[in-house]
Amino acid sequence: MSLPPLPYWTFNSFAPTPHAGNQAAVVVFGVGDARAANATYLRLVARDFNYSETAFLVPHDTDGDVVKYGLRWFTPEKEVELCGHATLAAARVAFTLHPAATRAEFATLSGVLIATPEAAHALYSDIAISLPARALHDAPAVEAAALAGTGIDPSTVVGLATFASTYGGFSAIVELAPEVELASLKIAAKALAGPVPGLGIVTQQVPSESGERLRINSRVFAYNVGIDEDPVTGAAHAALAPYYASRASLPSSVATPLVIDALQVSARGGGMTVSLVDGRARLVGRVWETARGTLSSFELAEYTK
Repeated sequence: MSLPPLPYWTFNSFAPTPHAGNQAAVVVFGVGDARAANATYLRLVARDFNYSETAFLVPHDTDGDVVKYGLRWFTPEKEVELCGHATLAAARVAFTLHPAATRAEFATLSGVLIATPEAAHALYSDIAISLPARALHDAPAVEAAALAGTGIDPSTVVGLATFASTYGGFSAIVELAPEVELASLKIAAKALAGPVPGLGIVTQQVPSESGERLRINSRVFAYNVGIDEDPVTGAAHAALAPYYASRASLPSSVATPLVIDALQVSARGGGMTVSLVDGRARLVGRVWETARGTLSSFELAEYTK
């Protein structure tokens, strides 16, 4: 049976400018399309795009002000349980297809994720997404000394925490002193994957004598799922929000409830505004559409060999 071509879009998410942020593709299936349930097909399509994540949408209920989709994310190597930047991109597609919608709900491996439009333009949107905030733990498995050889000087570490990783094992937050030049720090992603099998989040506060919002920098590494350094990572900030909310050493000017202006100082760069709302991480970011088209169709039997 001939299968219909599939529409796709590509985006730069959490991007202040059109050519920054984290790249994602979004593929939309029709109702009942068997390809949506074929993990081999999804992984191979994600490998073809070769972005850190590709999102796949299946419509559940698209009538009314609230549109509902099923959402899955794949890296070029495997399915993951949570991805912020590809969710932001998927939300842009949902609101493009349903411009009257005031809310999008995505059924995922991490529960129902909610997106709301903040502002829209022909080529970009500002969108808020709600992700589950990560429960943090002390870091006995990651002593500062264990970071020797990763490019991180243990003497510059001022805070450590771990949380259950959606990438397997556990992830870790490593907070460095503000005076460290984080953007230029040479961090060995493969070496960091030894003591930190999940996401390795390296972060710091940015000194500020005024301002009610906390400013932070971060970099994120996920070598064990094929991502040496992620350009901008929504899922990491779902852990950074509760981490900084629990810190006692915040500048006195920072107001409560905490709002964070977060910058990820990767080569591509990007950022978002982060807060905790009803126990969830609320991330607001800009997403730029960079291309759209259709995927050629092949017989589904090709993916069961």
